[in-house]
Amino acid sequence: MSRIEGQDFQTQGVTVQQIELEIPAQKIKDIDAEIRDITFEIINDKIIIQGIIHKQIFFVGTDNVVHHQTEEMPFSTFIDVPGAEPGMDAQIHPEIEHVAFELSPYGTELNQKVVVEIFVKITETVQVNIEETTEGSLYKLETVIGENNKQEIVENEVELDIPAIKIVDITAEIRDLETDVIQDKVIIQGVLHKQIFFIGEDNVEYHQAENVPFSLFVDIPGAEPGMNVQVHPDIELIKRELIDSTTLLQEVIIDFFVKVTETQQLNLTIGEGPLMKLDRVIGEDIVQVMKVNDITLERPAMKIRDIEATLRDIQAVVITDKVIVQGTIHKQIFYVGTDDVEYHQAEDVNFSTFVDLPGAAPGMDVTIKGVVELARGTLTDQTTLHQKVVAELAVKVTEEEQVNIVIGNGPLIKARQVVNEGVRQIIVEQVAVFPPVPPPVAGLVIDRALIKEEVAEEVSEQILVDNVIDLEDQAQKVRSITGTIRNVTVEIVDGEVLVEGEIVKEIEFVDSDNVVRQMTEVVPFEALIEFPDVPEGAELNADIVIEDINFNLINNCTAIRQIVVLQITVTAGESRQVQVVTNISATGGGTVEVETVEVRAQVVVGEDTITPTLENTVELDPAADEIIDMTGELQDITTEVMEDQVVVNGTVFKEVEYLDVDDTIQNTFEEIPFEFTIDIEGAAPGMNVQVHPEILDIAFELSEDGTELLQMIDLEIFVKVTEMEIIEVVTDATSDLIEELITEIVFLDVVGDGIPEPVPVEVVVDVIGT
Repeated sequence: MSRIEGQDFQTQGVTVQQIELEIPAQKIKDIDAEIRDITFEIINDKIIIQGIIHKQIFFVGTDNVVHHQTEEMPFSTFIDVPGAEPGMDAQIHPEIEHVAFELSPYGTELNQKVVVEIFVKITETVQVNIEETTEGSLYKLETVIGENNKQEIVENEVELDIPAIKIVDITAEIRDLETDVIQDKVIIQGVLHKQIFFIGEDNVEYHQAENVPFSLFVDIPGAEPGMNVQVHPDIELIKRELIDSTTLLQEVIIDFFVKVTETQQLNLTIGEGPLMKLDRVIGEDIVQVMKVNDITLERPAMKIRDIEATLRDIQAVVITDKVIVQGTIHKQIFYVGTDDVEYHQAEDVNFSTFVDLPGAAPGMDVTIKGVVELARGTLTDQTTLHQKVVAELAVKVTEEEQVNIVIGNGPLIKARQVVNEGVRQIIVEQVAVFPPVPPPVAGLVIDRALIKEEVAEEVSEQILVDNVIDLEDQAQKVRSITGTIRNVTVEIVDGEVLVEGEIVKEIEFVDSDNVVRQMTEVVPFEALIEFPDVPEGAELNADIVIEDINFNLINNCTAIRQIVVLQITVTAGESRQVQVVTNISATGGGTVEVETVEVRAQVVVGEDTITPTLENTVELDPAADEIIDMTGELQDITTEVMEDQVVVNGTVFKEVEYLDVDDTIQNTFEEIPFEFTIDIEGAAPGMNVQVHPEILDIAFELSEDGTELLQMIDLEIFVKVTEMEIIEVVTDATSDLIEELITEIVFLDVVGDGIPEPVPVEVVVDVIGT
């Protein structure tokens, strides 16, 4: 038995990066991050890991359009793994746990923190004799049928392209290795690729490549077709002799180590023994797939000679208790044309099916062996071929687990052993260099203001939501029904606005025993509202008010019919931040003639984003065996502007659905209040504030007895403070110091124009000096 070293290590790092956005942003909508191109190198007692964090940043620009920007952040780290040596195996599982970000006040720079967790396992393959049992879990194993070594001498002469006086070096490697298992033997074929370096008669070093094919067989008693084979070639010696100036005799000695294994399913004895990584069989089944189709032949046919069908590109997805299988049936159709000439035509037919496998779950491994059992065709006319193909698919689902197995005198297996496990944390930091700030325009003083341009339209519509709920007991009367709105979504569908959400109703009624009973009901609703000429890219919001709930008892007082009257107001608003020029003056005796317009505008004082985490523990009664789902919604958001600060209050309305120990689905509702203070320099009481809160993630931990649920709720809160001011905005300017004015059309509320709505005004947004 060969000794192995193995160890699990886990590392957590924080990667910090600051980037410059391509255009200013009002808000970061989302950042998607994934880890790519992981490479590693094992050295003594360490593993070096390198990779790339690929990020996609989605943000709302000042033009109120969602933009996309990508970036790649390389990283590298090492983990101490005592006992690790070059040549061992490594399994690396990187995971991005969290992406936090902070947008600069003017929306041009984005600071990001990426928390990365890397799980590492080092193993070495061993062969052990196991102890079989007829009970317990079934494992998929590679049992060793036999192994053997054989030396092969590959000898040949090569004619050099240039006359040589000396051979400097010859390097060789094995390429295109192919194997075939037959009865008691393994046939090996491949190519010996050589690089020959020699000195020519002109004392210049030359190079010449050569490919030499070879084949051999190795005796492995017990080997049979269909078994698995591993071949490890080792070039032990390269002999060379320059017979004359252009003839080189070479002799290469190659040692081939060959192992034949068979995939089997065995019950193992679990107990005191080495810790191994094995594949436990969750379930398996065999299904048949039949595809019937007609194909139009390229030429008229007299008869079909043969149809050869094979399965290609088989893919599988494991979902709960099922495996979805997809693939392609590749057919080669051979037929005789009306001119007595044999023709060929290829066809690919896609197929899909699913297999019921109780216990299967996403993330498990699946292996599929497919074979075509029948491929038959019938000519319905000279150009139409009716075909039927039947394929058999053997599907097996396994899950990798670590178990201690008992060593015995049973079959010899090839597996990976784990020696120990460990955890380590590291921090990886990276800061991008910013481009320098552009210098001011020479000879000019330019005053600017960042304002918020807003254009909004709204429509309202009233809808009725009619539903019936069955009561748990016969009711004498309904005491009360109250409702709240949650989970509202708004989207544009074919030129109309689709509003969807849920009505959460709390129902109280008096039962036949004069006991007041309570029930909770969730009723989904949707409304399609006409909104002519809704602005493209507009930000949609829906304000929904429950105006009335009418109800009456029906079905001999065992059910309640309810009609809920909803008033829905949809607002389609376009807003963006524009930096406008408010004044231009000259220094050093220069002059500038400026034309301005007086407007009433929301001037941006400042903005910021925070990503706090709420921790909360809820007691579960009855106790939970498994958490099925957890949803959260932000409600009752209020703000208060103070000196240089904004206080944000609100509530997280949370619903937990879980399975208790009796396999009964339970629901619990909870309201978690919160308050956060965000620093906004320049903020003052009476200013306007816009807040955009969002739940990023909800993580949880269930206690061992299932009575307590610890929840970690990650929030993102974006705050913008503005102040309504009357300011002068430059519309035109002339001066010898000005080469060009950059202007833009902005909708502004012009003071004194007598028009209550914003009007388009061409204003100066930047100045280029001479």
